Amino acid sequence: MKMKDSGFSLVELLAAVALLGILTGVAVGAVTGYIDKAKNQAYNSLYKAAYEGCENYVLETGAAQILDNNATGSVSITKLTDDGYITDPIDPNTKTKCTGTVNYKMKKGSGKVADTLVFKVSLSCPGRSSLPAKVFPEGATY
Repeated sequence: MKMKDSGFSLVELLAAVALLGILTGVAVGAVTGYIDKAKNQAYNSLYKAAYEGCENYVLETGAAQILDNNATGSVSITKLTDDGYITDPIDPNTKTKCTGTVNYKMKKGSGKVADTLVFKVSLSCPGRSSLPAKVFPEGATY
C-alpha cells in the first residue's frame, strides 16, 4: 500500500516560521515607534499646559506689570495646580505627579515692537532622569 504525502515538509514549516518572525519584528518596531511618539507628545502637552497656566496666572495676578526689562519671576507647578490654573501634571511613563517651576521674564519692545512675556518651563518627573527646559512662545530666547 502506498502512503500518501500530506502536510508540509520541514523546509516549508521553517520558511513559514521565519516569515512570521520577520513580520512580527517589523510590527513590534512600528508599534514601539508609535508608543514613543505618543509619550513625547504627552510630555509636550505637560509643558504647554504649564506654560499656558503660568501665562494666565501672570496676566490675572498682574505679576508681569512689575517686571522691568529682563527682570524675572517664577511660579511653581504646585502653585499653578493649587490655584486651579492647571491640573496635576502626570508623567505618561510612571503615572506619577510631576513638579517643577515656570520662570518668566518681560522683554521690553522698542519702537513698534510690543513687550513680550517669555516663559521657561522646567519639569521634574519621578522615574525620568532629566527633562530639558522648554521656552515659550516657541522660537523665543530666554
